[in-house]
Amino acid sequence: MPSSSSSTNSASSRGSSVSSIPSQSPSLNSSPSPGGSPSPGGSTNSSSSPGSPSLSSTLSSSFSSSPLLVPTFLGFDVSQYPGDDKMTAFWDGTGTPFYFTGFYLAPAPNHSDASWMTKRSFLAGLGYGFLVVYVGRQTTNLTYAQGQTDGDDAVNKAIQAGFESAVIYLDVESGPPLSQDLLTYIGGWLDMVGSFAAWHPGVYCSYLTANQIKTSRPNMSIRFWVWRLSNPSPGCTTEVGSLDPTDSGVAYASSWQYAQNCTNQTWNNQTISPIDLDMSTTQNPSAS
Repeated sequence: MPSSSSSTNSASSRGSSVSSIPSQSPSLNSSPSPGGSPSPGGSTNSSSSPGSPSLSSTLSSSFSSSPLLVPTFLGFDVSQYPGDDKMTAFWDGTGTPFYFTGFYLAPAPNHSDASWMTKRSFLAGLGYGFLVVYVGRQTTNLTYAQGQTDGDDAVNKAIQAGFESAVIYLDVESGPPLSQDLLTYIGGWLDMVGSFAAWHPGVYCSYLTANQIKTSRPNMSIRFWVWRLSNPSPGCTTEVGSLDPTDSGVAYASSWQYAQNCTNQTWNNQTISPIDLDMSTTQNPSAS
C-alpha cells in the first residue's frame, strides 16, 4: 500500500476529465511487486476548478480537434459504509469530483461487513453510480462448483440489496501468477453470474493478472476494474489530468483503482479515511 500525505480538499465544481483513446500505455517495467492488493479503497486530494465547462461543451470543443476523446469519471471505494452524512458530503452539489462509489455485497466469503447492504436506494437517490463488488474466496475451497455457488450468492445478494441488474465485480486479491485452482474458481463464478440475463460478470484484480483471467474465458464479455498503484498512477489525488483506465496498462479496463488507503480526502467538512480512489469510463461502472 502506498503512503499518502495529508491534505484537505475544498469543494469545487464537479466535472470529468477528458482523455484520448488509445492512450499511451505505460511500460510494465514500472510495476508494483506481484503480491496481492488490499481490498478496494484510497489516496491524495484535488478538485476541479470552479466554473469548469459542462461535459457537453468540453466534449464538443475536444471533438473539433480529435474524434477519439472520452470522459473519465472519478469515484472511490471504502470497505465499511462511512455513514450517510459523509456520503452526502462527498456527493454534494457544491462540487466534489466523485460520481460513483464501491458497493460491497455481504456477507461474502471474505467480507463479513454488511453495512452497505441497505444503502443502495439512499445513494442512488443522491445520484451515485456504483461499482458492485463481491469479495470471493482467495485461497481455500477453490473449485468450479464453489465458484458457481458463490456466483449465485453474489446475484442473490445484489437482489437483496435492491439492484435489478448490474455488473458484479469479483474481487481477486492475488498477484501473479494466479493458481489454476483459483482460475477454476473464478471461471465457475463468472459462468454462473453470466448465466443470468440481468447480470453481467466483472473482475476486480491486479493489472498484472487481468490477461490471465481474460484468456481463461476468451469468449466471455468480462468488465475489468484493475488496480495499479505504480507509475503512471498520480497517487492520492483527484487531479488526474488526461489519465484514463487504459493507462493502467490494461487496454480493455473500464475502471482503474489508482490509489489505496488515502487519508487526505475531505470534502464539505467531512473526511473519509482510509479511502481508495478510482476512475472509470462511465459514471455508473456497474450499469449492465
